[in-house]
Amino acid sequence: MKKTITFVAALLLCVGAFAESYTLNFVECSKTNGDSDKIYVKEVEAIFGAEALVYVDSIDNRDNVYPARVGCGAKFGGQSKKGILAFTLSNPTEVDSIVISAAKYGDTEGADGFKVFIVNQTDTAFFTLSAGNKIFENCVWKPAGVVKTIRINQTTATKQRFYVKSITIYPKKAVETAIEQTTMRAESSKMLRNGQVVILREGKAYNLFGQEIAD
Repeated sequence: MKKTITFVAALLLCVGAFAESYTLNFVECSKTNGDSDKIYVKEVEAIFGAEALVYVDSIDNRDNVYPARVGCGAKFGGQSKKGILAFTLSNPTEVDSIVISAAKYGDTEGADGFKVFIVNQTDTAFFTLSAGNKIFENCVWKPAGVVKTIRINQTTATKQRFYVKSITIYPKKAVETAIEQTTMRAESSKMLRNGQVVILREGKAYNLFGQEIAD
């Protein structure tokens, strides 16, 4: 019985980690009065910092996105070129919401905003930016289904640069009672499958939310 209780506690701690929100902060340049003229290196740690390696598996597309001045995160777009960033999450999951902190580049640039979507799915959201020059506002997106890859697209190519400081992901909360019922039964075990924890019981597989996984 002691082993079973320890097993359940460990799983609940693991689920708590999955259910907590996390923020991806863009790496800025050291300038206070201008942005870098060098595009980000196409690496997770170069764009989001080394701590993001826990959450981001890969950078899939990065075009015309630059480290911005201190306090502004990343600059999307340059001259007449669109800024695009797409990345894959390490632990794809259903989310309650994704909050993108963004701002206009200047008084006359960036109002057209940007579009975000999950690659290979149809769920998209479009945001216009209404606050003033370099004043950040929260753009809240509630995508349906499991979020695997997030893509941010600049919507226009002519003098519509904008800043993104951070992206915060709020996973849907786990139901602990369902997990307890799954893990307390006899002959339960856990394993890693495609980078995710899977609970095996009576010939069936369940995720950490107690939901059965179809083969």
